[in-house]
Amino acid sequence: MRKFNGNFIGHVTNTTLKFSGSDNEDRFEKHLKTQPQDWYYRNAEITYDYNEYGHRCKNVSEIDLDNYILFSGCSHTEGTGLELEKTFPYLVSNALGMDYYNLSLGGSGIDAMTYNLIAWINTVKKPPKAVVIAWTYETRFLSIHENDNVSLHQVAGPYTDSSRFMALGQQTGYFASKKELSKRMVKLCYTDTKIIDTDVMNHQKFDLARDLMHMGIMSQQVITKKILDNFK
Repeated sequence: MRKFNGNFIGHVTNTTLKFSGSDNEDRFEKHLKTQPQDWYYRNAEITYDYNEYGHRCKNVSEIDLDNYILFSGCSHTEGTGLELEKTFPYLVSNALGMDYYNLSLGGSGIDAMTYNLIAWINTVKKPPKAVVIAWTYETRFLSIHENDNVSLHQVAGPYTDSSRFMALGQQTGYFASKKELSKRMVKLCYTDTKIIDTDVMNHQKFDLARDLMHMGIMSQQVITKKILDNFK
């Protein structure tokens, strides 16, 4: 369950967690029994520090708004299963000598990503130097409940027509159009801002994070290089 925090959709606000999402304690305990003794994550110190809006980065007031990059994505961009310093938003901004804000939210789809981008544009008046949009699964969607709670879903196994829905969405260009509209919306507001989009779901996983599901340290470094190449 996620929540509307002010203008944004995010995790629980102003909190530090040892585990989050698919990187949960039960899964970690199981991996300790199956992974080799020199497994990196056996002793890695991973925490999830969520800010005033429930995002895994500094508060808006702490960001250098004259020199920053805005990131939007799902758990791969949030960095599930990794130390913050190993995630590609951190690596990219550090390599460029810039600050950053990470709107990414584990489990989110294009609708949640687009909403948070719109919320940022309307909340923070200074535009970023660049916006990096890391697309997630096309069939994810959100539902809104009482008390501003939000559930994140994916059209998958329980939906008997999921394969037909996905095929139809690809054939009609529905998914591609959702992405294109999201990019155009950002560009309408940020006419002088560089827009970089990447499909993290189709990136090769060279290694895995602590939950053995998400991209690991090397995989994050590969994406970092690809994004930096766009700036060149």
